[in-house]
Amino acid sequence: MRKLRLMLMPPVHDPVLHALRPQTLTALLRLIRLVRLHRILVPHDQRVRNLRVRNVRWRELNPVYQARARVHPDVHLVANDCWAIDFKGWARTGDGARVDPRALIDADSRFLIACEGLPRPTLAYVLPIVERAFRERGLPNAIRSDNGPPFASAGLGGLSAFAVHLVKLGVTPERIAPGHPEQNGRLERFHRTLKEAAMSPPAPTLADQQRAFDAFRRVYNEERPHEALGQRPPASRYAPSPRPYPDKVASPDYAAGVEVRRVRSNGEIKWAGERVFVSEALIGEPVGLVRFADRLWTVRFGHLEIGRLDGYALRIIKTRVRALPMYPG
Repeated sequence: MRKLRLMLMPPVHDPVLHALRPQTLTALLRLIRLVRLHRILVPHDQRVRNLRVRNVRWRELNPVYQARARVHPDVHLVANDCWAIDFKGWARTGDGARVDPRALIDADSRFLIACEGLPRPTLAYVLPIVERAFRERGLPNAIRSDNGPPFASAGLGGLSAFAVHLVKLGVTPERIAPGHPEQNGRLERFHRTLKEAAMSPPAPTLADQQRAFDAFRRVYNEERPHEALGQRPPASRYAPSPRPYPDKVASPDYAAGVEVRRVRSNGEIKWAGERVFVSEALIGEPVGLVRFADRLWTVRFGHLEIGRLDGYALRIIKTRVRALPMYPG
């Protein structure tokens, strides 16, 4: 394997990549691909050289994985900095109807903004509830969710129709790493409380179940003491956001010097006279492109950097999603 490594490995002077010593042919081929991606995506002077390389996993260095695994600490210091959204496991009411409890909670104050029993966990049911919360409470800076529908997708930047709507409002869609529900720990603990107080057992009908959720939300917000808040209820700490919901939800604008292309009905843009697939979630929306290197352009949607356009290969490379200061720009 050592001789094979020396013959096949492209020359690279990065100690992180050299420290990965593949023991199988499959692992070696993966490393070769990783080196090539590393050399294309990251300028030499920006490469990280001080990483610990012991027990490094392939997915931790793979940009395709990083586009989905956005790890954020579960710490927010002010109300409306981040709202957390998730579904609790579905149940059936006494008459056999399906109910998917969907909770929306402020990460700082633990204020329960909404708690709805929905027939299905789909965009058609979720988006109206979230928009109503925006109109009543204002806009948060970010909304944290898992990587499942309708909150995210497997496409570029993990964008779904729900996430695109958030970005157009200037709200950053945060996602926990796959398999790490503790990164949305506020809701994980809340769901246990909700089940004990309002779903054991489920109500006879969906309407009765919603009334139980509404009663629970009032007690939870206004009466129930919370240990993390010094035994005060969440309502004592929460205040609505100063950012109002706009009268019209507009597509993002971009600063001068940003190349703008509108995504066509097939998810493609026109670049250098050729068609390049971007994302079906962005159909009809403008994306911005900023030169990153000789052959690479950073692809933006609103205040998010969602990938790189390879101007030679005419394809989009998935990279880690990065939120910029609020646009334009």
